Amino acid sequence: MKIYTNIILILGFLLLNSLSFSQTTEVHYTYDASGNRIKRQTIIITPPVGNFNRDELIVEEELLEYKISIYPNPTQGELKVIISGDVDFEQSSLSVFSIKGELVYKKEPVEETNYINLLNQAPGMYVMRLLIEGKTESWKILKQ
Repeated sequence: MKIYTNIILILGFLLLNSLSFSQTTEVHYTYDASGNRIKRQTIIITPPVGNFNRDELIVEEELLEYKISIYPNPTQGELKVIISGDVDFEQSSLSVFSIKGELVYKKEPVEETNYINLLNQAPGMYVMRLLIEGKTESWKILKQ
């Protein structure tokens, strides 16, 4: 009976331990020249679910009043960008640049759900830039 109790305790510990590491959160702060904090970015990296490979990550970033999800990254060529929250899409754009600075994709205005097709692009590093409500954010995208 004691053996079963020990096994249950060990399994419970392993389950709790795996749940606590199932999501990684990074917080980045931006400061002005005077040292005042002007921006906080929270990046949530969760393990993929469904048909994703183990190497693919979902990147979620909360920017003031909206949240941006980008996946899968690295990608085989198709990338999905979801923007949720109170967002004015009228003056927005989504651009992807090669590492050499060449524009390879552009969409104006963006929508709540955006699909980026990089299938015809060479494998390598790309930079995705999103402009919403006068604010610009950039992410590194890896195409395999």
